[in-house]
Amino acid sequence: MKIAKFNLLATAAVRPVASKSIGGAVRVARLGCVAAGLALAAAAVGAAPVTTITSDFTGFVAGTVNGQGGWGVSNAAFDQEVVNIGGANGNVLRLSNKVTAGSFGDMPFAPRPGGTTMTAANPTNSAPQFFAGETSTGAAYNRYIGSFDFRSVVTAAASDIGARITISPDNGQGGRQGFIALENTAAGVSVSTFDINAGGGFVGPATLATVAGGGWNTLRYEIDFFDGAFNDVANIFLNNTLVSTINSWESFYAVNQPAQHPNGVPVQTWLFRLSGTAVPNAQGFYLDNVSVQLDNRSNAVPTPATSLLAGLALAAMFVVRRRQSQA
Repeated sequence: MKIAKFNLLATAAVRPVASKSIGGAVRVARLGCVAAGLALAAAAVGAAPVTTITSDFTGFVAGTVNGQGGWGVSNAAFDQEVVNIGGANGNVLRLSNKVTAGSFGDMPFAPRPGGTTMTAANPTNSAPQFFAGETSTGAAYNRYIGSFDFRSVVTAAASDIGARITISPDNGQGGRQGFIALENTAAGVSVSTFDINAGGGFVGPATLATVAGGGWNTLRYEIDFFDGAFNDVANIFLNNTLVSTINSWESFYAVNQPAQHPNGVPVQTWLFRLSGTAVPNAQGFYLDNVSVQLDNRSNAVPTPATSLLAGLALAAMFVVRRRQSQA
């Protein structure tokens, strides 16, 4: 819509002076540059994410989430279920660490439209339109934006101490590019993460915040993938506030698993992992509005070229107005 509006402005600006003097023609050219620059800048800033997959669990039936709406959980022993909590949320997903494991591929996964049979030579499973990553992975996009709403099942997190789940941007097989842990503590729900250093080692955990147990919160995890070593940027937001800027896990794979992932690891989904020490009486967490968006940075952040065009457009507008005031 923004592009269309600027095109209309360009047409309206040209027509009234198209048959006038050379000076008028110059003004036409300037106005055309203004409109073109603004249109290109608007295109760079205003485009919506290219691929979006959202699960609010509407229409899901009570019970296991496996096989519903593209979700997958191949280990039936894990404590996961769709439940209706009424109110504005209705159906939500409940997860807990009553049963845990050290595995990855059998854990709960959000929809994986790119499939699950990725290989070292084919990291996107011949479906690059469903992945974000560096150019070497073959992914069509270089920006991942994942989000979800969460709250503890119990109103007071202290009454379910030890309940814990982790959530990661993932390739659909357990190839993670980040990490968030939710854990009930005496003070509330602890939200923490791990970073990765240039040597491929884990740094952390780092507590990002502790929130009240009974209220809903929104977490958003954005990763911008850049070609090259140890230069990806991951931003974590809690309730729309930036709480951490860290790295992707690219150096972990480059240093520790170069043979398994010679081309890098792109991501397409969320992995919800139930690991560590099991807590048999855990009630866990409710999750809702689970979303994955894939995009390219040029659709979200002005490139140097579009910024230059916008600057030239503003300069042209200044010249036109100045000459008009002098006429």
